Amino acid sequence: MKTFTLLLLIFFALFTIQTFGQTTLKGKVVDEKGKGLPRANISLKGSYDGASADADGN
Repeated sequence: MKTFTLLLLIFFALFTIQTFGQTTLKGKVVDEKGKGLPRANISLKGSYDGASADADGN
């Protein structure tokens, strides 16, 4: 019984790890002239999540 409980706990722990990082945010960071901003930092308001744009602002 202890082995079954332990295996079940491990299964649920691994299952929840896969649910993180499943959000996709797409777009382009541009300046006033419509040109891409290279290496811009992007963060989600009210969250610790963020990313960096590439050399073209993607």
